[in-house]
Amino acid sequence: GSLAELEEVSTHELTHALQYSILYGESLRSLKLFRSVFVPTWVMEGMAEHVAGDWDPAGEMVLRDAVLNDGVLSLKDLATFAFLGGRTYLAYKEGQSVMDFIARERGEARLSEFMKKYARQWTPTQILRSFYAESEPDPVTGEGKNRGMDLETLEARWLRGEKEKAWALALGRNHPSDYG
Repeated sequence: GSLAELEEVSTHELTHALQYSILYGESLRSLKLFRSVFVPTWVMEGMAEHVAGDWDPAGEMVLRDAVLNDGVLSLKDLATFAFLGGRTYLAYKEGQSVMDFIARERGEARLSEFMKKYARQWTPTQILRSFYAESEPDPVTGEGKNRGMDLETLEARWLRGEKEKAWALALGRNHPSDYG
């Protein structure tokens, strides 16, 4: 492979090393936690892909095709990648796209906070509500507002943005059947 591919893979795998350090500590003393901390695979792989910046035309095409043809996998189904069959690549790209969305909404620097909340053994809904509330202080009281963020709301907002982006690219183009 190329030097660029080596850099992407290295960054991806180093991101996993940092994630595991956040979740389980730096040594085997934390091995017993391994059984009790669950982080959805879309978060682990999506964050690693996001940090590596691994977008290419093939990945964009696979995601766009799934978005336009109602073929995206639900985030609940992406908790593990155990039953994806041949759709693993799509799962990685979906996870990356969702993490891109979260980083755009809440800031790149705050993604480590997102991972640290999993280390506290919170559920995905607890994490999303907390993560989104923390940056929405009430202008009068200064308290965080809960915007009702949960996994389903995150998925719906992310998917809407992806559909808008995909349809904007398709606007004014011929239907594929016009080319034979």
